[in-house]
Amino acid sequence: MNPKSAMPLSTKTRLVILVLSSSAALHLQAFAQTGQSDQLGPSGQSNQTARAKARAPHNNGPFEKAFLALMNQEVANGKGHETVGFNPFLITIPNKPFTATRTFTDQRQENGSDVGNPITASWTIARDDKGRVHYEMAFETKQDGRLVIGGFDIQIYDPVAQTITRYFTNGDHAPPAKPTAKVRKLKLMSEISKPIPPPPPRENDNTEPSSALAAQEPSPAMPSEKSEPAKPAPVEFVPTKDNLPPQSIDGIPVVVHRIILKYGDNHQFIHIDEDWLSPDYGIDMRRTTLRESIGIETVETKDIIPGQPDPSLFEIPPAYIAQVEK
Repeated sequence: MNPKSAMPLSTKTRLVILVLSSSAALHLQAFAQTGQSDQLGPSGQSNQTARAKARAPHNNGPFEKAFLALMNQEVANGKGHETVGFNPFLITIPNKPFTATRTFTDQRQENGSDVGNPITASWTIARDDKGRVHYEMAFETKQDGRLVIGGFDIQIYDPVAQTITRYFTNGDHAPPAKPTAKVRKLKLMSEISKPIPPPPPRENDNTEPSSALAAQEPSPAMPSEKSEPAKPAPVEFVPTKDNLPPQSIDGIPVVVHRIILKYGDNHQFIHIDEDWLSPDYGIDMRRTTLRESIGIETVETKDIIPGQPDPSLFEIPPAYIAQVEK
């Protein structure tokens, strides 16, 4: 299940998914479900080739090595079932329990200067010794013409029972008017995976070269016709020479990955996307997105407390009605 999937919210509501989806989390989900990388570009549109080119120089860097090792753990813990990719990153590692606070900050800007006060929210994430995950993410909505925290999208991933549970709260963490929690049983990969189709057959060696070329070459434009100039790609990825060196946040070692792209009608704006990943905890300690025409959004993980979390974090709250999806 993808955290970016459609939600039963008004059209004014938009998820705080940081526009460019986390390359790590979505890459993990695609890898676990298909065995192939299919990372996303801006607005959730697939741009696998460009992403691959952007990341190619760093395939053997600290981030890539840690990331691939964590993906292997996630897939193994799924025991043959489909897995869940969270954004920012958090995977299911057994025997590594913790509770932590995540804080979101959205500072809008114009011409490089801050506009108004930042939009902020905090919530809890946790993982128990069985690898079960309690995951939350804030989403924004418009209220009286301004952006506010509209509520929280909460998910409980249980790789033991092979279920994913999802429910929502209001911006003050209170239940909505009709509190329901949807529970879905995760399927075996053997039930949903599709075999790779065979390559197309080669053309008969007796095919005349002239006819084959004629079939591939477009007919020339008539003199009266005007060819339209090619439209630029929505984004242009900027290869980075070196990845950022390993660092630490609150004493926890992290590896850092940065993606830079240009966007806009003439690629006049810069977008910088950074993941600060803890290989030890299997979580993003920090995720930052700078969009030159909009502002800076940051999700930070703070106050990590090792040890078993509150068991209620992995249960549906009493006020909610469970709906089991078939």
